[in-house]
Amino acid sequence: MPEMTLKQKICQMLLPAFRCWEPGSSDAMSVGTMAQKLGERQFGGIVVFDRNIADPYQVSILLNLVGKANRESGGKTDYFFAIDQEGGRVSRLTGGTKFSGNMALGAANDESLVLETAGVIGAELSEVGFNLDFAPDVDVNDNPGNPVIGVRSFSDDPAVVSKLGCSFIKGLHEHGVMAVAKHFPGHGNTVVDSHVGLPMVDKSLSDLKKTELVPFEAIIGATDMIMTAHIQFPQIEKATYVSRETGEEVFLPATLSNTIITGLLRENMGYNGVVVTDDMLMGAISRHFDPLDAARLAINAGADLILMPVDLSTSGGFEGIDRYVDAIMSMVEKGDIPISRIDESVGRILTLKGKYSNVPKHAGISDWRSHIPFAWRSAFKAVTLLQNRNGLLPLSGNARVLVCCPSESARLSVDEALAFMVRSNIIPEKNNIEICIYGKTFDLPHDYDAFILISENKCDVQVPDDLADKVVFISAALPYDTAYAASCGAVLACYGYEGSLNLTVCLSAVFGTFMPKGRLPVTIPAPDGKAAWERGFRA
Repeated sequence: MPEMTLKQKICQMLLPAFRCWEPGSSDAMSVGTMAQKLGERQFGGIVVFDRNIADPYQVSILLNLVGKANRESGGKTDYFFAIDQEGGRVSRLTGGTKFSGNMALGAANDESLVLETAGVIGAELSEVGFNLDFAPDVDVNDNPGNPVIGVRSFSDDPAVVSKLGCSFIKGLHEHGVMAVAKHFPGHGNTVVDSHVGLPMVDKSLSDLKKTELVPFEAIIGATDMIMTAHIQFPQIEKATYVSRETGEEVFLPATLSNTIITGLLRENMGYNGVVVTDDMLMGAISRHFDPLDAARLAINAGADLILMPVDLSTSGGFEGIDRYVDAIMSMVEKGDIPISRIDESVGRILTLKGKYSNVPKHAGISDWRSHIPFAWRSAFKAVTLLQNRNGLLPLSGNARVLVCCPSESARLSVDEALAFMVRSNIIPEKNNIEICIYGKTFDLPHDYDAFILISENKCDVQVPDDLADKVVFISAALPYDTAYAASCGAVLACYGYEGSLNLTVCLSAVFGTFMPKGRLPVTIPAPDGKAAWERGFRA
């Protein structure tokens, strides 16, 4: 380990975001000023969000300037340049290739497809200058009501999540990008979004070992980091803290739990790599814990990197993070945080940085348009046909069809699909396809040959019994809403998100462009509690 002051060591353990600089904002800091402020503090790294990225070239310049400022200020080691690029709903690289997401990959259930997807992601990130991706998400989505994971998960089958998670990590590594598996010990069974509240998973360790922990066991020797979850596990961690918001006792979440990080992850499961917290500004932590108490608890629990410790939404935020560093130094000097814990974490961080120190730097940014055909092919493989009564599909390009959209973004996907099918001679340019955006009181009219009813997690359109056989129901996002479409003539799922290729591709399947080959990556519970469709099903 190079000679470092206590302050330099603590800064190595911090990974802040800088949400104050936005392209085009009149009151934004200049790129040079922001880079100087970030680099001269010699942090372990920074994390970049889409609001900080105008295009790949701009952010590449920014990262280079931050690295330069770090070196010129005497920084002992290079930065982690991190981003959330899961490849689906959570994709921060403006200008990067849009992929269909993890649950779509789970529907295809093809390791080579995941490997190539992560390879493209890794190639694009490395060309810009990112060396750390907060991916893959290896949560097992075993709760259909989960508000934050959902289509970010490959499956509700831990074996599938394990297999595809390993392939994703391998794809990133092929381009010198470090991987972060998240969210330990599992975020798939929550009903509260930890961005706004403090979830609880009331499972025993033996139950977690059957589901949530399986993917982490599988990737433990491959991943570069593991990210913790801001979730209470009261059957594992019994220690409590008095909430600063409610005054009531809450259990220490995994991020702050020595029992979970050191006891379970390191000692029980044998993980020796870097542990990074989830965003410490999220509601699960910021609403209930004093920031410095949270820092002390996380470090003493065994966390190595503190992600987003202080709000940098204003220039005063830098003064705040300086005070944060000083406060942690004071805790170390008083013995509230053992210096051995600091040295242990910094040692892990520097070891990981050293492992990737000889990765070749890219000379420039290539033409990413060459990646688009693969993204389309990948999306095609995910579409799942669950029902097709009386041969309703494929629809004729000459049929009079009403496409019912739940939002303007869905309508844009429909427009794109129709244009694609016209170009491909699937439907005539002068067709009889109409589009509407429906509201909660919308009723289907009777004067159409067929209806395409698009749902984004919940559909309030009432389907009359005499029209049900004419309705093609498309689940555009989470597939669980297909449970309410059993009366429809045809039912498809495409596992998408706003602005994704998924819906565009699925609509083209409705008109016979290709035969859907995807299989359900999750079991769909019916309203009566039984299974409407089992995992692995396709019509």
